[in-house]
Amino acid sequence: MPADHKLLKFILPRSLFEALRHGTRKWLLECPCGNKRDLWDAGGVKGGGNKESTYAKCPACGERHWQRKRKKTPEEEAEFEAANPGWQSEALIFYSKHDLWASALVWGIAILIWSCGVFVATAEEASPFGWLWAVAATLLGYLPLWFWLTTSYRVSDSALHLCSGPFHKQLPLQSIKQVNYPARGAGISFAFSQDTLSIQISSSSRQYLVSPVDRLGFLKALAEQCPHLTPTSRGLIFQD
Repeated sequence: MPADHKLLKFILPRSLFEALRHGTRKWLLECPCGNKRDLWDAGGVKGGGNKESTYAKCPACGERHWQRKRKKTPEEEAEFEAANPGWQSEALIFYSKHDLWASALVWGIAILIWSCGVFVATAEEASPFGWLWAVAATLLGYLPLWFWLTTSYRVSDSALHLCSGPFHKQLPLQSIKQVNYPARGAGISFAFSQDTLSIQISSSSRQYLVSPVDRLGFLKALAEQCPHLTPTSRGLIFQD
């Protein structure tokens, strides 16, 4: 693993790191000489935008060029998976979609709390413990960002793990009886978007709401791990 990736793995939550790795694996670097290599293996990370380039040394021609980042074609993805079997066995992690209103709300709350901390610490009549209030406000301001950054859904061999901040819910795969899109009704939400899927389990009347960015990939991963569920136009459903 490149040194930059080791640093990212150390500082990022596991769910965020795996989502970043999984997303970057869908891209490659293409040198003008024609050499192509996986972007993640090259030490890169996919940022925003579809058309990017990076200045790097090509291991094939030995020269430094502006190399284009582009998404792999289905054939190139198949070729990569054949050469690297099982690479995504630990990467079935899907990150929550963030609606603009949700992002504005979360960051607005965080900035408001931080502003209050700065005001208390810098006020003319601030108590000797004003700096303690500032530290407390700084830590408290990170709380909504903790939820915003870590809300994710991990598909393992035996369960679907719903994570958000300090909260974690494990749904055994065999207990999942239906996944609907769009979601119907209210439920326990692990989502930062109104574009949600609802998950119903056999052991409870409650439903769980999720909003994976890669909705089709999420449904495909669940279908592969849940042979008792049948894909439909609206999601997945249990059929005897």
